[in-house]
Formats: sequence, structure tokens, C-alpha cells
Amino acid sequence: MLPINVNRFLSTFHSLTNIGWTEEGVMRLALNEYDVKVREELIKILSSIGSIINVDDAGNIRGSIRGNPMIIS
Repeated sequence: MLPINVNRFLSTFHSLTNIGWTEEGVMRLALNEYDVKVREELIKILSSIGSIINVDDAGNIRGSIRGNPMIIS
């Protein structure tokens, strides 16, 4: 199992949840501008750490590092 840097995880989590944030919570309908932006940001983040990225027909984003698959959707 890969070690988790909790501070980095929380920083990334909060930066992604800010995309599409409203007073009622996160509002990202499938394929709206915020959904597309957060997917692009997530792919950039995964690419920056050397992940091999695969997006399936349903839009699920999968990244793997050194043969360890991670499912991110």
C-alpha cells in the first residue's frame, strides 16, 4: 500500500471541492463546466505524480503508479 500524505491529500481535496462550490454545497452536474474543470485538474494532478491515466466510457478516471491501481471517479 502506498503511504498517504494526509496534509497533501486534504489540500488537494479542498482545492477540488472548491470547484463548483455554492452556499448549498458542491454543485457539479455531470459534464457541466465545473465537472469538466475538476476532471481536468484531477488528471493534471495525477499526471504530475507520474500516473498512467485511463478514462473509461462512463467517465471514471483511473490512475496507476508503479503498477498499483487507484480508482478515482
